[in-house]
Amino acid sequence: MITNLTTISEAQKKIGLRVQAKRVSLSLTQKDLANESGLSLRSIVNIEKGKEANFSSILRVLLAFNLLNNVEYLLPSELPSPLLINEDKKFPQRVSKKLKKKNEWEWKE
Repeated sequence: MITNLTTISEAQKKIGLRVQAKRVSLSLTQKDLANESGLSLRSIVNIEKGKEANFSSILRVLLAFNLLNNVEYLLPSELPSPLLINEDKKFPQRVSKKLKKKNEWEWKE
């Protein structure tokens, strides 16, 4: 389990190690994974080293591992509170900030 992450760099390194471990467990070379995912070999090397990678590259790797459905665990969908659901109304689609009350003013003479 990946826990106690405090920086993006830490997360990238741990994800890179996970990608490498999964690739090895599937007996794939980096070149094999590159071919399966449609990415360059350099991209696979960079992901495994924990370097910058765009989101679609990570998704391509997950697809190559047949794990794309696990993206749901990254950010589970939030169900609305039962109190917000009403038969007549839909649950809120947006959040708006409440306006602050302006200071009341008086006419000065």
